[in-house]
Amino acid sequence: MRRANVAFLLATAAQVLVSPALQPQPAATRIRPFDRSRIERVLGASATADTATLKVVNRAGVQLVSSSADTIRVTAGDFIFRKIGAHAVRDTVRRLPDQPDSSLLHGPSSSAVEGQRSYELPYRWFTVDTNGVERLLIPKLIVDQNGLTYRNATRMFSGWASIGVVDSLHPEEGSQPLARPLKMQLHLTGPGKVVPNRLEIDHTSLDYDSVEISASDSVTVRVTTATDPEGVLIPVQVYRPRVKLYALPSVLQAFGLGTSVISNSATGACARGHHTGDVSHTDAKCSPSYPACHRR
Repeated sequence: MRRANVAFLLATAAQVLVSPALQPQPAATRIRPFDRSRIERVLGASATADTATLKVVNRAGVQLVSSSADTIRVTAGDFIFRKIGAHAVRDTVRRLPDQPDSSLLHGPSSSAVEGQRSYELPYRWFTVDTNGVERLLIPKLIVDQNGLTYRNATRMFSGWASIGVVDSLHPEEGSQPLARPLKMQLHLTGPGKVVPNRLEIDHTSLDYDSVEISASDSVTVRVTTATDPEGVLIPVQVYRPRVKLYALPSVLQAFGLGTSVISNSATGACARGHHTGDVSHTDAKCSPSYPACHRR
């Protein structure tokens, strides 16, 4: 009888030791409670009542935070979201020391460059990584060269844009991985395309992801997320090709017996090759010729 009791006690103790409730939770699944009033202060006030709603983004999807909830519980990689306004805000960017000008001529730039069109989206994501570090993510979109330039090969205007997130709680910190990526979609409101149009941003800092925009005219990019299906609109302009004419000399002398040569200069959007055009004149002889397009 005594042996049976000992065996029973040992078995019970073993069950208690391996009970899941008593085992330490992995950092990635540990539930962390946050005071709602503190989260409200960190995310910032919303400009309009219809964007003031707090949302939680996790593996299950998007859930609204009850207005009566005093505590918000999340795990590492979850996001607490608020949209603080209806429109993107134009901000100022400066050239980074390691960003050469020549990079703009050969493809997308991965960093913000002085004079580019930079927009701060009205989204705020609060998250915690697996080490318990709190981060407040602010997305930004930068249009390289301020717009799209004409490509003769495609008969379209094309250019690059960069998009990423900065951690406003640790602005001086380098790129840090996110426990779970932020997902965004980019679409054009007019004819054209964005490649790629789906992004998964998995890190912070100015090392942005790049997308190529092609359009037949000035266009608007709509950035959407699961938390904001309506999205935010960002205008993107185009630079149209132009031709300038120069007359040397500009005034004919010798009773009209003189001559004047008119030459043209095209912008960088002009591809090399032969171009045709019309020349009209009044009471004067005109001998037009159209050589290959020369850039000045």
